[in-house]
Amino acid sequence: MENELKRKEVDSEESDNELMEIDVNFDFFDFKEVDFLGLKTLLKQSFSADHTLFNLSEISDLIIKQSNVGCTVKADDSTDPYAFISVINLNLHSSNESINQIKDYFLEKTRRNINMHKKLIELFDRKIDTNSNNPCVGLIFNERFINMPPQIFPQMLKMTLEEIEWAVEEGEKFNFDYYLVPAKIYEEIESKIDNEGNLIVMEETEPKKKKNKQSNTTTLYFQPEDEIFQEYCEIKCDFKFSNPNQESDSKRTFQDFGIEPSRRLLLIKSENLKKVLADVEMKF
Repeated sequence: MENELKRKEVDSEESDNELMEIDVNFDFFDFKEVDFLGLKTLLKQSFSADHTLFNLSEISDLIIKQSNVGCTVKADDSTDPYAFISVINLNLHSSNESINQIKDYFLEKTRRNINMHKKLIELFDRKIDTNSNNPCVGLIFNERFINMPPQIFPQMLKMTLEEIEWAVEEGEKFNFDYYLVPAKIYEEIESKIDNEGNLIVMEETEPKKKKNKQSNTTTLYFQPEDEIFQEYCEIKCDFKFSNPNQESDSKRTFQDFGIEPSRRLLLIKSENLKKVLADVEMKF
């Protein structure tokens, strides 16, 4: 299915205030080996400053190997993906080091959220029966570059849900009763950039005051569909990154402009994904 993405870029031969509209066509593709580096780049967004804790190469390989579920969004089949969606069976790949890294990470991050932590232990401890297709928990990776429009997501989700149904009919291990969605969230903090785009140098003339832990900060989503996922989730858990001292350039840029990124883990029953799809199709 082909869609048209319109982007505005400055025409260097015209006035600085004049914008030129460029039409870019893109389509949906199955995963292929050529997507490896592009997937690794997009997966770094999933874990941000903590991406060094995971074997992203192994995760990328796993996503490519199960090419019948999920898709990429690209200009053509030979280019790097602008976006992708995939679902990984966390119970099936219990011997995979990278998947165990992810499960251990989520268990550590949810330790203070008793309901989520206990539920994840229960879900992760499930054993796959090779003679039947027992219910499992699936991890949804839904990543795209920041300038990609959310309008691509409904079709991506629709195709993926259809492919999961077909895979189950073929006896493949995609029978999920729960899904985990790592949502990218942020809070607005004091900006280090003035109205003219200059970095503000703070001079400390008095001792810092302790922050009020009960400050009325609003949590927002980088990807608007994650807010709809939350409406249908059973349990949610917010967490900070483990490697604040190894922040990416983009994360430091966000903070300079008054944005503090973190993550929200959402646990959703499988039957609610069709409700999510209906909502995103209506809103996007």
